[in-house]
Amino acid sequence: MKGFYSQHRDPKAVRFRFAVLLLLLTAPLAADTTGILAGVVSGSDGEPLVGASVLVEGTSLGAMTDNRGEYAIAGLPPGFYDVTARMVGRTASRAEEVQVAVGQMTRLDFELQVDVTGHTEITVTESRSSILQDVPTTLHLLDLENIRTISSGSLLEMIASQPGVVTPDGEMYVRGGRAGEVD
Repeated sequence: MKGFYSQHRDPKAVRFRFAVLLLLLTAPLAADTTGILAGVVSGSDGEPLVGASVLVEGTSLGAMTDNRGEYAIAGLPPGFYDVTARMVGRTASRAEEVQVAVGQMTRLDFELQVDVTGHTEITVTESRSSILQDVPTTLHLLDLENIRTISSGSLLEMIASQPGVVTPDGEMYVRGGRAGEVD
């Protein structure tokens, strides 16, 4: 376990604190009456989970984790909230009565376990027509038969195997776009 001094020298911790500080400095004028909820979502092995959703129940506020498993939700009025983190293929985790104070950041980390029960369900309710109109760019579609023949173990691996998608250093880039270019 890292000591107090070494935690403050950890590059990941320094980046996270810098991002939160930047968020605090660029918050809207309402920052004097709101707080921030931030943290890391990781798996049971301690590795950060990319693309997990963190939702503040009873509000329309939430965030997705970045490539370091970090999230930040700004603009929360002071009070107590129930917060849920979830990700496809993982069990959801819920924290109750999380206190958010004015002008402060509340840190809340989640650990999501692998969902071994396989309850992840994706339902397709419509089918595409034979002619797609008003498609401004190249479109690559996978039908159920194609999906069955792909030997990928996960949805992310299936997407990564498609034309125009590359995954160097664990980050996914689509058609030349880079991380952080899309809001």
